[in-house]
Amino acid sequence: MIETKDSRRSLIIPKWPSYFKINNEENIFPRSEPFNLGMKAINGVESDLQDFRENQTITRACSLLHSAFITNDESLATEAASFIIEQSNIPGTVRKLAELALGTRDFDGISLVPEANIAQIRNCLRNQTRNSLLWLELARLHTIKGRPDKAERCILVAADLASQNRYVIRSAVRFFIHINQPDRAYAIVRRAAENTDDPWIIATHINSAILADKKTPKLYGFKPDNIPRDMLLYYSELVESLAVVELRFGSDKRAKRLFRTAWIDPSASVVAHAEWIMRNRFPHLKDETQIDFSRSVEASCWHNYFILNLQRALEFATEWILEEPYSTHPFSCGSSIACSARDFALGIKLAKEGLLANPGDKLLINNLVYALLKQGAIKEAEKLLLKYRTHPNDIERIYFTATTGLYFFKIARPELGRKYYEDAYISSKEKGMHRVAAKALLCLAEAEQEINSEFASNAIKKALSESKNISEPSVILIRNFLTESI
Repeated sequence: MIETKDSRRSLIIPKWPSYFKINNEENIFPRSEPFNLGMKAINGVESDLQDFRENQTITRACSLLHSAFITNDESLATEAASFIIEQSNIPGTVRKLAELALGTRDFDGISLVPEANIAQIRNCLRNQTRNSLLWLELARLHTIKGRPDKAERCILVAADLASQNRYVIRSAVRFFIHINQPDRAYAIVRRAAENTDDPWIIATHINSAILADKKTPKLYGFKPDNIPRDMLLYYSELVESLAVVELRFGSDKRAKRLFRTAWIDPSASVVAHAEWIMRNRFPHLKDETQIDFSRSVEASCWHNYFILNLQRALEFATEWILEEPYSTHPFSCGSSIACSARDFALGIKLAKEGLLANPGDKLLINNLVYALLKQGAIKEAEKLLLKYRTHPNDIERIYFTATTGLYFFKIARPELGRKYYEDAYISSKEKGMHRVAAKALLCLAEAEQEINSEFASNAIKKALSESKNISEPSVILIRNFLTESI
């Protein structure tokens, strides 16, 4: 039995992008619009461009490139950088700047291959020991490689060097949430929030407080209705977080009003959270708002999965993995969708890749075991079941119990398989997890059908009856499979 971890998306948790690929608006600059230039500045830029086009020299190209960076004019930067890059005798720093403008060079020439990055960033840090961004990137790469202890040391150095930097603080919070230490995540962002009115940091403070079971901060005097329209993107995550707080206190009316405001010009994280809210809490809001799910690969993945467009969902899951290679969530989702699509080889691949950064994640291991069993790799699945037989929480135990039931069916011990599936079913029902209980019955029915047992017909009828009102894709897809086999 497979799990997507969709139920763990009720909060707005910051992502941790590579420093080389960050969204400037969300992570570094407090502006959502380019600088508003006066006529004197505009005329100066136009004069620089005219001079350059009349007489192209390195000096004039550099001046034009400088103006392009300040005004955020990509076409201007490209024109100047293209000229610079063609020249032979130019300083190395000028060439690097031109290459950066053209997108042909990463920061400081560092590649995007994790192992190469680690070596090169360490080399850079010998001369830039107080560069918090390099420390943070080193932490990210160690996290991707499944080395949380090394990553933590780098995170603490970065947070100490830049205790008010939005990108550093939000990334540090994401790291400690990733290693299941919400109290430490909360402590870092709480200190930063004491000395700033940055809405991105305050939003992270609110969600970290909820996750760590702490008191959420009060925002005295803040009125979302007064936010200028051109600043809504900048405040969207904070407004969305306030809506979550209202939901927790049972004020659905206030929450919906705040959600509507946050969704006018949402960040990618807000789009991802909005998809979950519209599907799980307020479906009618989908008709009232015009959210573009394509602004978030995470939202696009879930949206396509729930409309049963599995191929597109898998494509977006792949993009999501590239965006968050350290996280269990895109791998859990991707491996589950692959198994639902009956592509067990891909399910195995995605689960194994996810376990590189998260070697102890029990639900990822469960997905891997399920896919291996379905693919016929019984011995490999058996080793994993024996190695990870203890489970710290109820949901993990239930899923492993059901998957163990499948294992016994695969080794021709169906009498034991039925007992394990029944245990998973009863445990789920006792805890009010009706969706999980229905999945256990459906998986049992499929196992019975695969061996053509005498109990298959009754098992299928019971599973179809119990799952008829559940709209979760993995349930629908198994139901369809069983219905076709009758």
